[in-house]
Amino acid sequence: MERPKAVKNAITQTKITNISFLGLINWPKEESENCRIISANSPQPVGNTINQNTHFLDEAIRNLSCYINSADDQCEDLQFQLISLISHRNQNNDETTESTDDNYTTSRKLDKSDREILTENVFATQPIDDTVFNDKINKYNVGMIKSNIRYQSRNNDISIPENYLSDLIHIVQQRTAVDAAKATEVIMITLRHIQETVPYLSNSLQAILNLPLNANIETDFFGSSNTLSEIFMKLRLYLNQQAKDSMINVDDNGEIILDLLERLLEGLNENDPVSYKYLIQQDDYYVVHILVSYFQLNYAISLKLLLAQIFGVICYTVEDVITVLLHSVLPTELGHSMRTELMKDIPNIQLLSYYSLLSSILLASEEILPNFIYDEWNSALVEILMEKIERPLANDESMLLPELFVKTILSFNLHMKDPMQNLVIKALESEIRQEFCSSLILLFNRNVGTAAVTPNQSPLAVMKMMIDIFSSTVTASVFYTNDINVILDVILRNLTDLPSGDNIRSWNLSLLNKIASVDAMHNSNYRSEEFSVLLRNLYSEEPCFDREQIEELWLNFPSYFKKY
Repeated sequence: MERPKAVKNAITQTKITNISFLGLINWPKEESENCRIISANSPQPVGNTINQNTHFLDEAIRNLSCYINSADDQCEDLQFQLISLISHRNQNNDETTESTDDNYTTSRKLDKSDREILTENVFATQPIDDTVFNDKINKYNVGMIKSNIRYQSRNNDISIPENYLSDLIHIVQQRTAVDAAKATEVIMITLRHIQETVPYLSNSLQAILNLPLNANIETDFFGSSNTLSEIFMKLRLYLNQQAKDSMINVDDNGEIILDLLERLLEGLNENDPVSYKYLIQQDDYYVVHILVSYFQLNYAISLKLLLAQIFGVICYTVEDVITVLLHSVLPTELGHSMRTELMKDIPNIQLLSYYSLLSSILLASEEILPNFIYDEWNSALVEILMEKIERPLANDESMLLPELFVKTILSFNLHMKDPMQNLVIKALESEIRQEFCSSLILLFNRNVGTAAVTPNQSPLAVMKMMIDIFSSTVTASVFYTNDINVILDVILRNLTDLPSGDNIRSWNLSLLNKIASVDAMHNSNYRSEEFSVLLRNLYSEEPCFDREQIEELWLNFPSYFKKY
């Protein structure tokens, strides 16, 4: 039966007063739109005073009462709402509620008109005394109160049984016949998804997620299983709790987390990335974010070393992880930690090695860096890295750090687009860095692009560094004549081997132009004839995508690059 307009108006007026309904009404779609769940804590409409609320409630009560009294059916759904309307109207007048563990009553007794309305339209009986009447009212209200008003109490006091999370896991286990780890994963993913999609319930769901697991669940869940899925789930649970506690209980779980990280690193190295890629990408890389947070908050060297290795592995194997990490605090943490460690009397070589390598991998992506990264990746850090390349650390017996630092600087230089603001070039101009330049020539001769090859890394880090150096007469002067000859040999080889249209060939022609421009070749005819013949051959290719650069070399340096 279609609800009359008066009832629809009552519903609309109820909505205006911000009363929260709990899905008790099963009305047609167009009406249920007006009965959406609305938080009792949400802001009141502008100008909606207590008197206006009371007026709306009074009118809604009258409309619903008239309809219930004249309806043919029992209208049980409306009976519930009528009781709720009167209860809220009284609450609205007194602006106070009282809540107990077992029931809920309004602080103001129902007046005579309230009793008459409810007796006639709801209880369908003769007048009854206050005790019985209020008991009936409480029975109608208890569902709404326990689910909504109590939850929304002014103190935001959420009462949840201590074993509720464990009970949920047991229920899933019994109904699906899965083990504790799988059941826990299902519960955690479900609750977090509801948190994200229904922010209104976030606090209560978080309270559930924070509940401890009972001993049996922990024994099953944190047992000896080594599957990556379970390891990720355990890490999420422990690290999420550690982050909330601000590392207060790190000593309690440190050994457990260390063991989980060791097993995770082993699993990442032994398994096909396809098998765990989705676990890392799950929930917008949630596990990556909590690992970064743990890296930031933890000071244990063993844990940091493990985390650095884990980050390095997933950068190689999972697409988009580098983007996620670049926009996290990890790069700044790495930069700060490296600078701090290098200032110590006896730096930790292993720590610096892992941090430098991981930094190289992250920075080798030509993706635009967030501005906050430059708070730590600045001229001071570049200077100290350059210094340790020229004068290696006394306790670095393997001499690995200078090479790693060179590659870190090359990766960082990829982001120096403005020659006037290039921090690496400024460091080279301030002092002769012979060891750095020698390492650069060695890498160029080996055709080494970046620190490590991953799908989104540029192969041009060394080439860009060479072009940047030869863009300035000051920095170009650090190369000896023999160094220039080696560089020219490499360029000649590259131009001979690379096909037309290859970007690397174009970059080699650009470098050749830069070297000629700084007057480095004018007093020598080294390889002049070979270059002249090669450029003519390249120019005659069909198609040739480098003709403009070749013509520029002929025009600007005709005595060295002979066109005819």
